[in-house]
Amino acid sequence: MTGEGKLRITNTARRFGTRHWVVTRGTVTAGVLILGLCTVWKPLLAVALMALVGFAVIGMHGKTRLAGTFLTVLGILLIGFAFLGRGFAYVNVPPAFIGDVVLGFGFAALVASGVILKSMRTSLSWLLIAFMSWGALGLALDIQAYGLDALRDSVIWAYGAFALLVTASLLRTRWLVRVPRHYSSLLPVFLCWAPIAVLITRLEPSFIPAAPGSDVPILFVYTSQVATHLSGAAAFILLGLYHSRKRDVLTGLAEWFWWLAWVVGFFAVATSRAAILSIALPLMLVLLFRPRSKWKKPALVLATITAAFLVMNLSFSQPLTKYSSGREISPAQVVANVKSIFEGDSRDDFQTRSWRLNWWGDIVDYTFFGEFFWRGKGFGVNLATDDGYQLDVDESLRSPHNGHMTVLARMGVPGFILWLLLQGAFGATCVLAYARAQKSGLEWWARIDLWILAYWSAFLIEAAFGVSLEGPQAGIWFWSLLGFGIAVFTTQEQVLGAQSDEVECTQPRRRHHALTSHRYLP
Repeated sequence: MTGEGKLRITNTARRFGTRHWVVTRGTVTAGVLILGLCTVWKPLLAVALMALVGFAVIGMHGKTRLAGTFLTVLGILLIGFAFLGRGFAYVNVPPAFIGDVVLGFGFAALVASGVILKSMRTSLSWLLIAFMSWGALGLALDIQAYGLDALRDSVIWAYGAFALLVTASLLRTRWLVRVPRHYSSLLPVFLCWAPIAVLITRLEPSFIPAAPGSDVPILFVYTSQVATHLSGAAAFILLGLYHSRKRDVLTGLAEWFWWLAWVVGFFAVATSRAAILSIALPLMLVLLFRPRSKWKKPALVLATITAAFLVMNLSFSQPLTKYSSGREISPAQVVANVKSIFEGDSRDDFQTRSWRLNWWGDIVDYTFFGEFFWRGKGFGVNLATDDGYQLDVDESLRSPHNGHMTVLARMGVPGFILWLLLQGAFGATCVLAYARAQKSGLEWWARIDLWILAYWSAFLIEAAFGVSLEGPQAGIWFWSLLGFGIAVFTTQEQVLGAQSDEVECTQPRRRHHALTSHRYLP
């Protein structure tokens, strides 16, 4: 880049910085004035405004630090969801749950500091904003009639704010490369813990203490959601992204142990058909794009354990409780579950394939071909009760066992189309980013792109069989992953652009080094 070009960019940045300072200082001044009026009128509002003023002041002097703090807090939240599941999600100080507190902190901090503007540089972000805006319009029309129920149902789109916050924070802090590094350090612990957590929940978690402010056990995981993380973990290892700090013989032996723990976890969650699909299909994607990935170790471990089960006729029966279907853990049960995906299973009672398909068919009828075309039934309505498919006496089931159908039923056809456009655009961008990275020789970026694609598809598949994206333990993970992906694609574009400029200025013999250099990593 010429000196004139750099000077022009610098001057533009200075003008933007000056304008941003004026806007932020004006916000602080206005907040202080309004704060005095609200202290007597509405004390709670005064506290909220005081927090906003504090964030603005911090934002003027430490935007990167503020974004880093949010990422740290969010990381702890995601770890809690992955290891403890629903129990951790129910930690609360009424009426706010822990996920809502983190969302409120992140939104207030990053908006007040202006960091959120960094997330609005891509078409994916604007598609997400359009989807959320349509949902916010529906919520505005329903909030007065349904109150907290409307807010509860709106998280299907409201958690999308996490994607914007994660994108902005990663682009501001340039911590993107730390994400796979920290994930790699926690991966062995999760692989060992996952089957234990599933079995404790399946057997009887009543002896586990309740989460603070709730009657839900602090450890309460769903098998299909654990399967989603097992799918992401398997893709991570297969793509060669897992690295130990120590390079010795024990490192190779440790990888065998991690795959052994993964296979045990797979059998623990394979009593669920949704779990099997959310693991199998994403890993097929990895196999399709990277047929030469490290498949030998997991295949050998899986075959060995399966053979041991069959030869010794081993199986582990689960008691029939409200937390467990009573299915046994064995290779035969895995085969039976795979067959039931296509043939149905009479033991599922109302929760059979026909029950799901009938409900989904009704949703399609009253949206695409009925009176709820534009807005759906909105937020606050108990869809299970209103549609005539309620299973629980206390009417705790509120949405169909399909997150995509929930979007259609609550946001109408326009909201559903925006949802499909957003997810389709994200998947297409991921594939194109992978192809460009492969073509340019950026191996690390290509592997990260494919890992995101596999993990994201696992969440979408799991969402098609249960109420997952409507809850924080899966919904916040999903939208955070989406935000991580947008940050990756944005940074990768910058890397490709910078390296293209470098290649034009280098000799042909240095081309390979220029394209594979890691000094452009965040």
